[in-house]
Amino acid sequence: MRCISEELIQKFVDKETSEKENSLVQSHLTTCSKCDQAVKERRNTSNRIKELIGSLNRDEIHIPEFQEPENHKKILKIHIKKIVAIAAAACILISFLIFYQNPSNEIEYVYLYDVESDFNANLPLSEQEMVIKIIDSKGKLTKH
Repeated sequence: MRCISEELIQKFVDKETSEKENSLVQSHLTTCSKCDQAVKERRNTSNRIKELIGSLNRDEIHIPEFQEPENHKKILKIHIKKIVAIAAAACILISFLIFYQNPSNEIEYVYLYDVESDFNANLPLSEQEMVIKIIDSKGKLTKH
């Protein structure tokens, strides 16, 4: 008779075998000491692992109740006060910038480049014919 596979031994140890597989393994173990020894070693290894993780003797896992540190509430209140103060200062600064702007007497210029003739893709941009239009903030147009 052939020995049972390592997969089937592991399934048997983990109690994942079907009834048919279970009876097949048990009947084989009565005649094969090599497989019987392999099953015992797997069970011992499995039990040692379960002991190490603490799940062999415990039916329930105890999760301790979360306790918030006493000073956590004080720290949270301090942070909220800081955030409110910063937000108030930011609002005051923004309103100051919006409402108290001095109109400047400077003239703003806009420069536009127009290609008046056909654009020659074989020439560099510096050699193309262009007209520079300058428009100041009063709408006055100057061409160069």
